[in-house]
Amino acid sequence: MRTLLLFVLSLGSAMALTLDSPIPAVTIPVEKGGYVAGGAFATADFVGQTSILMFVDPDNGDEGKNMNEAIKTARVAGRIRREDYKSFVLIDMASTWKPNFAIASALESKQKEFPYTRFIKDSESITSKAWGIEEGGYTCIILDAQGVVRFAKRAPFSDADTREAVELLVRLTHPIE
Repeated sequence: MRTLLLFVLSLGSAMALTLDSPIPAVTIPVEKGGYVAGGAFATADFVGQTSILMFVDPDNGDEGKNMNEAIKTARVAGRIRREDYKSFVLIDMASTWKPNFAIASALESKQKEFPYTRFIKDSESITSKAWGIEEGGYTCIILDAQGVVRFAKRAPFSDADTREAVELLVRLTHPIE
């Protein structure tokens, strides 16, 4: 019975991100990844504006398609505006079998294709360790303007998950005055 209890408790702690708490501080220096466009990444970059972070294993990049489509649909419909939030894609380079040079090249192309999104490379799984995100897969994280975690879910995303994320983005980017 005790083993079962420990197993069940361990399932709930798969992610160290805690809703309504600040995201644990992390820095990724350039020599360990950093921004594709150049410079070190720091969680302080999330502060000041609502942020969406897609945490991606390159082998599982398609797992978040429905979440990305839901956000895009809300943006096209005028429910959220591009200038009201920051968009980040963090690639966990250490969790893939694909060669880093191929991923880096693809990310440079993506950065040009999506200039409003800041692409980040993490070549040593610094963030997955600090945030307790299991390697592999696709995780969507939404932070408010103070860097507080308001949404954190791992794919696959249900329709309810995508609705929850979009409604949260609407609330965070259009505060009641």
